[in-house]
Amino acid sequence: MWPTIQMFRLHLADVTPSPDLPWARPTFPVFAFLVEHPDGPVLIDTGVGLGHDVIDELYSPVHHDLDEALAEHGVEVSDVTTVITSHRGSRSSRLRVTRSGTSRCSVLFSHDSRAWSPGGSVSGTDESC
Repeated sequence: MWPTIQMFRLHLADVTPSPDLPWARPTFPVFAFLVEHPDGPVLIDTGVGLGHDVIDELYSPVHHDLDEALAEHGVEVSDVTTVITSHRGSRSSRLRVTRSGTSRCSVLFSHDSRAWSPGGSVSGTDESC
């Protein structure tokens, strides 16, 4: 029998694309997901990176605290055992700043976003948080 696994959506940012961008649209949320896995909490994506001048200029992100979002579900950042990024852009300074100094977490990331498409293969690697 499969264990019961719960997943929670975490609202980590709101972004507003610059009106100069061809895909400009009204402000929209950026979510990550917390999976309560039997081997420990899994974080899927980490929001929008901090301190990235180009992203800040093009999207004007308003960040919501990762620690607070996890705490709403009884999880501390140090509890997270695995981080999975869904695209290259997720490998951000936000993860590095939040997880610096810990070594019990694996990061799985895709070098090419096509790897996550149907028929693709995961072309990633592991890193310590």
